[in-house]
Amino acid sequence: MVDISDILSREWPLISEAPVLVISGGVILVGAAFSIAWKLKSSIDDGELRAYKAYLDFAKQREAVAKEKQDELAKQVTDLKAKIAAKAPQAEVDESFGKVSVALEASKAASDAVKDVLNAEPGEFKILKIRHDPLSTDPDADLGL
Repeated sequence: MVDISDILSREWPLISEAPVLVISGGVILVGAAFSIAWKLKSSIDDGELRAYKAYLDFAKQREAVAKEKQDELAKQVTDLKAKIAAKAPQAEVDESFGKVSVALEASKAASDAVKDVLNAEPGEFKILKIRHDPLSTDPDADLGL
C-alpha cells in the first residue's frame, strides 16, 4: 500500500520549487467547486420556483372555477326571487329552487376545492391535481387516490 507521506516527502522539493503551480491548481480547483455548487444551487432554485408557479397557477384556476360557480348561484337566486315576486306557479318556483340547490352545492364544492389548494403545502398540490375532482361529472375521473 502506498503511503501518502512517502510520496509527499519524495516530491516535496518539486512542489516547493514550483509554488505557482500549486497555488494556481488550488485556485482552479476552488473555482471549479464554486462553479459546480453555484449551478447546483441555481437548478434547485429554478425547480422550486417552477413548483411555486405551478401551485399558484393551479390555485388561480380553482379560484376562477369558484367565481364562475358563485356567479351561477347568484343568477339562480335572482331568478328565484323574480319568480317569487311575480307570484309564479308553485311548480316554477319549485323548479327554480331545485336549480338554486344544485348551484349552491356546486359553489360549495368549488369553494372547498379552493380551500384545499390554499391550505395544502406546495408539494401536496400535485395530489390535489390528480385526486378526483369534486367539480367533475365524469365518474371515471377518480384515480383511486
